[in-house]
This record gives sequence, C-alpha cells and structure tokens, in this order.
Amino acid sequence: MLKAVIPADCDRHIADGQNRNELFQSLLTEMPELATQTLSVKFLVSDTDTLEPVTEQIKQLFSDFHFNQRKPTTSLNLYFDSSKPYSRLLRRFLDLEVNQLSLWDLISVSGKLTNGHLFILKQLQDFLSIASASTAAKTNALLTKNPEMADQLFNMLKPALTGVLSAMPIGEKDTENDPMYSKAIYFYGCAWVCRSIIEEGMSNGTAPDWSALERLKALPLLNMKDSWWTKAGVVQKLQLDNAKEPKYMMQKGSEKLMGRRLCKVCGIYPCDEI
Repeated sequence: MLKAVIPADCDRHIADGQNRNELFQSLLTEMPELATQTLSVKFLVSDTDTLEPVTEQIKQLFSDFHFNQRKPTTSLNLYFDSSKPYSRLLRRFLDLEVNQLSLWDLISVSGKLTNGHLFILKQLQDFLSIASASTAAKTNALLTKNPEMADQLFNMLKPALTGVLSAMPIGEKDTENDPMYSKAIYFYGCAWVCRSIIEEGMSNGTAPDWSALERLKALPLLNMKDSWWTKAGVVQKLQLDNAKEPKYMMQKGSEKLMGRRLCKVCGIYPCDEI
C-alpha cells in the first residue's frame, strides 16, 4: 500500500480541471478568509497511466457514494455558487448587523432553520427580488452585464432589509403563542412594503422614507393568533370537530395581501403589483 503524507504546514491546492483553479484564485482574492477553511478529501489510487481502464469502477464508486446522499437545498446551492453575481451579493448582506446580531445568526445558508435562524438564504433572495422588482435570473443577467450595479443594488436594499429586521422583536418570546414575524409570508409582505416605499420615492422624486417601517413595531408580531391577522385575511382560524381550541394557519399565497395590509399600517400607498 502506498501512503502519501502532506505535511500539516504545507499549502495545498487541488482542482479537477473544470476551470476551478481560476475560480479559486479569484475567490481567494475577494475573500481571503476562505483560505483558512478545511475540506476533507479521499484519494483513490488507480495504478494506471490513465483513468480509462478504471472508468466503470469510478462510476460505481461515485454511485455508491451518492446512493444515500440528499440533493443539496436551494439555499446551500446559492451559498456555494460563486459563479453567479447574485449569489456573491447575498454574502454581502449576510455580513450586515441588526440589533447587535449578524445576519449570519438569523439566516440559514444550509436551508434548515436551526439555532435561532429566522429565514433561509433562498427566502432572503426572494425578499430582495421582491423589493427590487426583479427576479434572480434578471438580477444575475444585470450584474453579469454591469458588475458595478452590485454596489448600487446593495446600497438600495440594505436599509430596506435592516429596517424590516430591526422592526422585529427578535429574541423576545411568548411561550403561549406562535410568532408572526418569523413567518415567510410576513417577511415577503414586508418586501412588498419596501418595494412600495421605493416606488413612492421614485414617483415623488425623493429618497425612500425607510422610517415608515418603524410603524410595523406596533403590530402583534409575537402572536399570529391575534385577531388583527385573522381580520387582515392572512391567517385562517379553524374550529375542528371535537377540538377544544381553534387551529390557526397561515393563509397560503397571501404574501401580496399581507403587503397591502402592512402598507396601510406604514402609511404607504401599495405598489401597482399588489
């Protein structure tokens, strides 16, 4: 058996020929902190001059390894996909801080909500797309053609995102009720408010008035069962047979309705889309 030992104090750079060497070099220039991360790897020695004689074995090994593997979540793909400018821009938003908390503490890049996370990375992208009146595909195309627009987009959406998160009672708990502020529909509804604020500013020829988001704090954000939400039509109150207590459920597809209700609270005229 042959054993290759790489000294711990040596640098190593491994690429598989799919232009990743160039990608790695550019990423290290932009984010040198990546050089401190580690990755476990396994090397299999074929004892052949080329890989053609062991093609079937390679395919079988690949199949065996991935047999019980799950497909990566959309959020995980977004986080690791450095080839798209929108994905790289999302990382800049994760570095923001709100109420002494980093967005890394609030947004899950794995696609699973754990350890106090409020939303997943895909939901953050959806929020930004709604607020900017765009889609992921359109934003990627825009930033690919005009890379300098990334700074403009970041500066436009930064106060929108931080304003919405700052208005949330993050860290506060109501043990008897389910909070509203951590619901995706509420988050998307806030995105529609942000879009309306941006469009109102454009119509008036003024800068967006993000102070309007402060009025969201007056809502019962710690209790989705509050009558305000059921009257707004974004929460269903169901009285099931033989059940002592009614069941409360978010109204599926009510993001725009939520946006209209929140715009009224903020004193903002809803954008045409809602």
